[in-house]
Amino acid sequence: YFLCDSPEEVGRICGDDEPCNGFADLPSRIYAVYNDAVQCVGFHEDAHLISFVRNRPVCPAVTEGLAMYFDRKWWGIQNLDWTGYYLKTGRYLPMDKLLDREAFFAHDCAFTYPIAGAFTDWLLTVYGRERYEEMYSQPNPAAVMEQVYGRSPAALNADFEAYVRLFRTDDALEARMEELLRQEGVEA
Repeated sequence: YFLCDSPEEVGRICGDDEPCNGFADLPSRIYAVYNDAVQCVGFHEDAHLISFVRNRPVCPAVTEGLAMYFDRKWWGIQNLDWTGYYLKTGRYLPMDKLLDREAFFAHDCAFTYPIAGAFTDWLLTVYGRERYEEMYSQPNPAAVMEQVYGRSPAALNADFEAYVRLFRTDDALEARMEELLRQEGVEA
């Protein structure tokens, strides 16, 4: 781990000058923001380093989804809670659409990352690790989802949405989520 003072510093080191809180630099380095406001340490970038040894898919919804599966949380709140809240408030982004690289990056990571993480958790829970590994090992996992899971990405998304709707969040948690989105300047 190389700890940096700001997202801008990480972006400069990364080489694209795009501010970010952390990135995995293959084969074995992680650059992460660590300051009073942000402590970007945990499983996310480690998951990238480890999973990229097996494959580096072209689909960011899959790679970030796996990393967020290991993180479990966005801003301290469970991925599933964020996803349920986005469904409830009309901000949910369907996973079958997020499998498109441009669509994934067209939206704020406060939406795409926790949704992809919750979807990955659901895929692993419902279909198992073996199928997930089979999908992940392909150059374009989104293109083989129907072959691997026997369901189209749109059908998988519908099943996932139905699953997420089984869970509820309380008013206090929802107020905290809205406050965090406002603090970070995130709009749907």
